[in-house]
Amino acid sequence: SLILKHCLEQQVSYEAFRIRFGIGKQEDLADQAAVAELSQRLEIPVHWVDTDEQDLENFFQMPGKKVPFVADSAWYLSSKIAYRARQNDLKILLSGAGADEWFAGYRLHWFFYQWLRFHHFVPSYIQKLLSGKTGKFSLYPSPYKELTAPHIWEIATSSGLANLLATPPEARRIFGFEVHQFEDALRWDQSQYLPNDVLSVTDLATMEHGMEGRFPFLHGFITDFAESIPAAERIKHGRKWLLKKELVPFAGRAFTERKKRGFGLPFGHWLESEKAKPWLESVAAGSIWNEFFDQEKWPSGKAEFLKHPGKWAQEWLILIRAHQWMSGT
Repeated sequence: SLILKHCLEQQVSYEAFRIRFGIGKQEDLADQAAVAELSQRLEIPVHWVDTDEQDLENFFQMPGKKVPFVADSAWYLSSKIAYRARQNDLKILLSGAGADEWFAGYRLHWFFYQWLRFHHFVPSYIQKLLSGKTGKFSLYPSPYKELTAPHIWEIATSSGLANLLATPPEARRIFGFEVHQFEDALRWDQSQYLPNDVLSVTDLATMEHGMEGRFPFLHGFITDFAESIPAAERIKHGRKWLLKKELVPFAGRAFTERKKRGFGLPFGHWLESEKAKPWLESVAAGSIWNEFFDQEKWPSGKAEFLKHPGKWAQEWLILIRAHQWMSGT
């Protein structure tokens, strides 16, 4: 939205693209209505890129060896946007990538920041509960005897592929540093998540259709400005509050304060349907399951995953794509 604002101010010709889900939660419909209202009020040309249940099936039907191993549906949606932009004879796509990593825009940033501020006030029995079994945040019970800042960060990010492939101590050793302070958390996302996920999938999607992707929030003067502000200051009034403050006069407070929507297909909905069962059963019966899971640490893991697949949408996405990749199907 800030990129659109500056395009308007600089009188730069542009077209905007927005994903519109045909299935999903009520919040998606509210978000789409907010975008439509803003585009109409400011006369911003927005092209809606529709997606529905067929896209969920198409994503998993892509042959494993013929496409890169990408366990992130944002790649698929970015590809749809790039394809639509190419049809409109455009050559350059501007992305907002980097804003969350430098201006603290993710929910886990707020969670970690609050933990650092108030963890001394958390009752010991709650800390023991979290350290003994982290529920949805982890694939199996963790062995932590006490919760430290690095442990909390690992729990918050444990749905990522790194924690599927390695135990937390191994993950720390692989990436070379632990997350103790809030600036460490931002540095982790800037050096790991941003280049290895966000930028890589955007690059794959744009190149697939002959488009050039550019990232205004990664320009040196923007990142230098962000680095000049203490990390805690960048989140003390909420996620990306500095950017939202700039956007309020342009879009209104109601628009800037709406709930953040992820850029991915609603797999939880699809995983609970009958169409997903063959995929789930194939993965559960294959060798990939034993490659990823330690049955001794979590004996009931397979039953839990199969009983409530929608609860583990991100993990199932990774498992299915890894199964496809390793089997070449």
